[in-house]
Amino acid sequence: MQDLLFSFNSIFDIEFGLYKLIMKEYDEDYFKFILQDDEYLKTIIVFRDNPNPLSKIVTSNTKDKMNELFEEFMKTQYDKILDNVCTTDLFILLNSLKNTNRFNPIILCKNKKEEQLCIEKNLNPVLYENTINWTELSERYDTMYFRYFEELDLLQIQGKNIYFSNTIFNIINKDKLLSINNTIRFIDLYRL
Repeated sequence: MQDLLFSFNSIFDIEFGLYKLIMKEYDEDYFKFILQDDEYLKTIIVFRDNPNPLSKIVTSNTKDKMNELFEEFMKTQYDKILDNVCTTDLFILLNSLKNTNRFNPIILCKNKKEEQLCIEKNLNPVLYENTINWTELSERYDTMYFRYFEELDLLQIQGKNIYFSNTIFNIINKDKLLSINNTIRFIDLYRL
């Protein structure tokens, strides 16, 4: 059975959870939403060209503080964000792979709450709370799925099949990946 590594963020949409939390608990002085349905939020996620998910929803008077705002949300509201996540379409792929009995998908988690979400969905988590040992992961997994290339240390991973989400931000920055000795592919987070 072949082990496959998925980042938590490629299966559980943290950005979607952030948007949902903001829609529920924050007012329009800082954030704007033209439409509030889930499909629209997924479209914003996929077609955003800025790495900061707040870039598409902050008001003009908040734009200069969006990086600090994002960091603050991730530090202080992460559990609430996780309470609002949805699964991406890679979750469907992951379950299909798991059901073949030929693949063993493993989810890379950074904390106990992420690990618990995986367990609730009958997924196999591996927990790295402090520092991720990329050399160890590179030795164990030949195929990896990540949302953004910033999620992993590409310099320590060589000769692997790595899938990244097919988002505008990744596509416009793909030149950063070309010099790396890995097979790089893009895969859709959602069927839009």
